[in-house]
Amino acid sequence: MTERNYTIKELADEFGKSKQAIRNAITKGGLSVSNRKKTGKLTVLEYSEKTRSFLAKKYGEDKDSTIVDKSGQNTKQEKAADNDSPSGLALNALIKQLEEVNKQLTIKDEQIKDLHTLLDQSQKLQLSEKKKPLLEDGAEKKEGFFSRFFK
Repeated sequence: MTERNYTIKELADEFGKSKQAIRNAITKGGLSVSNRKKTGKLTVLEYSEKTRSFLAKKYGEDKDSTIVDKSGQNTKQEKAADNDSPSGLALNALIKQLEEVNKQLTIKDEQIKDLHTLLDQSQKLQLSEKKKPLLEDGAEKKEGFFSRFFK
């Protein structure tokens, strides 16, 4: 059976890290390139399954724990729902709390947005009220050229 090789980009996407972070981890781990492919002017470096398993241990993630959601971002799929251990139950409770906090934050964001709109409207109204007396005073004081001579 042929061993699968991984590029830096594939490993970075899999673990949700930058390509530079993956390169640094591989260098610090003392791992070497398993294959070099020439594609035109570029040389693509490929790493073995050993490198992938090293990175999985380092970042604490399995291959199946990262999925791509509808928005295109990587999200972690928690397997704690199947686990009845105390840590799994605690993890589930924390996940529920986090979801509740996120809901509250979205509600607060909407309230802040509404308050900003109301404040803006209030300021515009106050400004327009201040301008009205200035216009009225200016219209009463101004006399025409002939009205000054013929009173």
